[in-house]
Amino acid sequence: MTPGYAAFERGHYSTAARAWRTLAEQGHAPAENALATLYQDGLGVPRNIQEAIRLFESASGHGLTLAKHNLGLVYFEGKGVPIDYARATAYFEEAARLGLAESLYQLGVMALTGEGAKKDAGLARTYFKRAAQKDHPNAQLMAAHLLQTKQGGDPNLIYAHVWGSLAYANGVEDALEITQYTGVAMSLQQAAEAERLLKLCREYLATCTD
Repeated sequence: MTPGYAAFERGHYSTAARAWRTLAEQGHAPAENALATLYQDGLGVPRNIQEAIRLFESASGHGLTLAKHNLGLVYFEGKGVPIDYARATAYFEEAARLGLAESLYQLGVMALTGEGAKKDAGLARTYFKRAAQKDHPNAQLMAAHLLQTKQGGDPNLIYAHVWGSLAYANGVEDALEITQYTGVAMSLQQAAEAERLLKLCREYLATCTD
């Protein structure tokens, strides 16, 4: 896959398409997925959403979870096809069951906003925390936000601080506002507990939960 990605990074999309097509024809799932994105966006090849879908489906069938998520985005955003929230959700849920953080985050956004799903802040909080445990920076931010603002359940300043700190360490600058708030709002005892948990979560992220 290296030649294809190297060409893509340089903006040589036609070269990337040729490299990925050779592997895709051999059933290489990551190459199928990568080539599908080129057809989806018309980069180095004529834009062809049906060919993109075919390649995403093939990559999904060959076991690539990310391809399931990409199929969900096709139908969620209506990329060359009619928007189909039910179909998109099915793909996102399948990828989420397989542990893909991006799909867990997407389902959280849908539950929080009500776009394509029933609005349910509690469910959104659950999805965001599951994605956060997989080190998804924006999910860590949203988990912190919901825990701070009492959306979807009781507030938890300690874990709001923990997830906010982890998000900020992962480059999400908006998380700083949350940690500044929680830093002031917590008692000294809560602050000490937050620091203890933050250390543990940095070491064992998958077990970090309130």
